[in-house]
Amino acid sequence: MDKLQVIVGGKKDHQELHFEIIYDGETPIAVEVTPPGVRLDRFDLLAVASAMGRENHEDGFALLRYASELFHPQKDSIFNELYSCVATTIVTRESKLTCEYGINQYFNNHCGEIIPGAVLIHRKDNRRDIPDAWIVLDGKEMPVEIKRGSFGKAALSQLNG
Repeated sequence: MDKLQVIVGGKKDHQELHFEIIYDGETPIAVEVTPPGVRLDRFDLLAVASAMGRENHEDGFALLRYASELFHPQKDSIFNELYSCVATTIVTRESKLTCEYGINQYFNNHCGEIIPGAVLIHRKDNRRDIPDAWIVLDGKEMPVEIKRGSFGKAALSQLNG
């Protein structure tokens, strides 16, 4: 594969990126991106794949596969290790917000961004009604319960704390 086209963005505001391999003899050494005509080495390509995977895991994996086809045959152990890290990162990002536990972790790490002014606190719960988290907002302690689906009576009872 000497060329790859990736479309970034939505249906109306997308941009087409074209990747062309730069060779030193028969060995691929970099990829040129048009537009904007930037040249990326194998490590830059991994960084771009990781960034693209943050927005759209399929685009990130497409670029990662491209990097693999080009650079895995060179048996560069540093590239191979970093490739594994980027692949793991893209998979982890994608799966984190698909399960309730991952959503809870995301909320715990970004509480103040999700609810401006809120601060995550640790509070001892009673054994019966255990919310997912506790926050302080406007000086008041409040329980937080996170559900992927609808809230039922059991979920509401956990807010009694």
